[in-house]
Amino acid sequence: MFTPTISMGDRTVATYTVLLLLAITGSLALLLWRTPAGQRAAVADACLGGLAGGLLLARLVHVALHWRYFTYNIPEIGNLLAGGLDWRGAVVGAVFGAGLVGRWRGLALPALLDRLAPALPVIALAAWWGCGAAACAGGAEIARMSAYPPLFTWEAADSTGMVAPRFATQPLGMAGAALLLPLALWLRRPRYAGQRFAVLLALLALLMLALSLLRGDAMPRVFGLRGDTVLDAVLLLWALLLAARAARPASP
Repeated sequence: MFTPTISMGDRTVATYTVLLLLAITGSLALLLWRTPAGQRAAVADACLGGLAGGLLLARLVHVALHWRYFTYNIPEIGNLLAGGLDWRGAVVGAVFGAGLVGRWRGLALPALLDRLAPALPVIALAAWWGCGAAACAGGAEIARMSAYPPLFTWEAADSTGMVAPRFATQPLGMAGAALLLPLALWLRRPRYAGQRFAVLLALLALLMLALSLLRGDAMPRVFGLRGDTVLDAVLLLWALLLAARAARPASP
């Protein structure tokens, strides 16, 4: 299930890359297929703006979090093939990128985000699956697996290849993202129009925040906490504010 690479003919590609590309392209293809023909060009442009903004900010946040490393490896900052994208930067960058292009193309951002909302758990599921294959975002080592519920622990390798009992962050992330999929469908009811993206993002940020407390990979500290924990909390607050704003009745 967690094979690091996938063979494609005479080439070998990282499983993480393949899964993420499939999730993103599949989500966007489904979005365009469900979009009325007269709006597809505008929605496609907004999606391209979102991809560009998400990619740029995701890399910038990753570099900022690991600036101590990049201080000595400046040429790697622009090398996206080497990996290193922050999911929070990707989401925020995608919202602003899609919003700017969507406004230019005459699209309402809340309606566009509603259409994009189901992509959040799909991409999160692919990312955690890919992390399981690449041994990234691994759990902290534990002394005894019997001290925790069985589904919370497993024996797995970290990014250095060391196998040890640790928290099962990748399977837990996959399970959490999978649980958000039926919720994404349920939120398609008219009464949740304008709130779907914010609600799903808030729940996803809460999941990521909880899992960050179980992770054992290196991460700079901010106010004594892991940097990703702090960013997850900030994103959770932002998503809650978006949801509250969308839930307010329109003024006459």
